[in-house]
Amino acid sequence: MILFTGYMGTILHTGDFRYSKKMPHELKALYPEKNRNSRNEAVSICIDELILDATYCDPMFVFPRRVNKNSLLCCPIYSRMMLLMNF
Repeated sequence: MILFTGYMGTILHTGDFRYSKKMPHELKALYPEKNRNSRNEAVSICIDELILDATYCDPMFVFPRRVNKNSLLCCPIYSRMMLLMNF
């Protein structure tokens, strides 16, 4: 994500990302500690313009869960390394 702030206002470009419930705790630029509601929950800054990347918004695209992505990425790399090392 990219956050632009200036004379044109505050613009957030999301890029291609998956929302996570951890985001309010991790993205301090979007959820400053001082912005809290009456239940002490994080509240976002005011965004004047939001640019969404909806490239894969069609339900025909099915992606692996985040917890599985590392193993899906690492297994082919590991297999290739073993092949190159003659194991």
